[in-house]
Amino acid sequence: MLSRTRIAKPQGCCGCGRALDDQPSRVKERRQQWDIPPARIQGTEYRQHEVECACGQCHCAEFPAGISPNVSYGPRIKAYAVGLTEGHFVRLQRTAEILGDQYGVSPSDATLQS
Repeated sequence: MLSRTRIAKPQGCCGCGRALDDQPSRVKERRQQWDIPPARIQGTEYRQHEVECACGQCHCAEFPAGISPNVSYGPRIKAYAVGLTEGHFVRLQRTAEILGDQYGVSPSDATLQS
């Protein structure tokens, strides 16, 4: 499940003057470091288009279900906020701070309650 490998080879020259970069190498030891990926929020802008028919009648496309007239939060960040407040009993203000620290967004208490 490793996603990347970094190779650490000796640099510089040997005492005899030969460049170490040109010499064949072998793996001497392996070490692994596991970490979580950086959290980042992803924004999507939905643009409603309209078409005016040659007869003069206008037709507007519908926004997808769940897209409110203002900026809204998606289902994953909502579920995370619910998990913090309801599952782990984190206060609303603290939940907003956690979301701000991790994702750069700080929903209001009213948004978190809804």
